[in-house]
Formats: sequence, structure tokens, C-alpha cells
Amino acid sequence: ALVTYLQAHQGSARYLVAAVSAGTAANLALSSGRNVIDMGGFSGSDPSPSLSQLRSLISSGQLHYVLLGSERYGGVGAPNAATRARNSWIKAHGTVVKVGVATGSTTLYHLASAA
Repeated sequence: ALVTYLQAHQGSARYLVAAVSAGTAANLALSSGRNVIDMGGFSGSDPSPSLSQLRSLISSGQLHYVLLGSERYGGVGAPNAATRARNSWIKAHGTVVKVGVATGSTTLYHLASAA
């Protein structure tokens, strides 16, 4: 349901979605055949893309959706201050999109007009 929704709403955006963690991004890219941004590397804690890069992608119309997972603090893969700031901005400026059955582990945000 998620891939179908994103494909139907991608419009002219270059990227289908930005997804936290390489595994999630890879699964979405493989199942959709579309460009997906890997946000956060393997564990989701890498501050890439930065908040300014993300905002630039959104404001230029290249990206409309971000998929965040549940955040972990402490231990391996704990998000640093830049990653927490980016994710906080997404939550504060995005609109939550309910697609299919909610699992509680990921949240889709629409950010097309937030930058």
C-alpha cells in the first residue's frame, strides 16, 4: 500500500521518498523501481542528508515525502544532534499521511510545501 500510494502521489518529484536507514530505502527502491533517498545510512543515525540539503530538495520540488522510523537513543546507531534536529524539523513541518495498516514503527510525512 505504501509504494502504491507514493507512486500515485510522486508527481514530477525526482525522488519517490526519503527513508531512514539503508535497508528501508533499498526495499522501497527495489519494489518501486524509483529513486529513493537513503537517509541515515545503515543504522539511520548518519546525518545525511543534512537538514539544509533536505529542505533544498523539498523546496525545489524534487522530494515530497519522508519516511521516519522509531528513534532509538543510546548505544550503537544512536542519532547525533544533527540527525535529531533534522528529524524534529520533519515532524514539526510535515503532515502525517496514513497509508494502509499502521505498524507503529514508521511514519510517512508529506513535506512538499514545508521548506
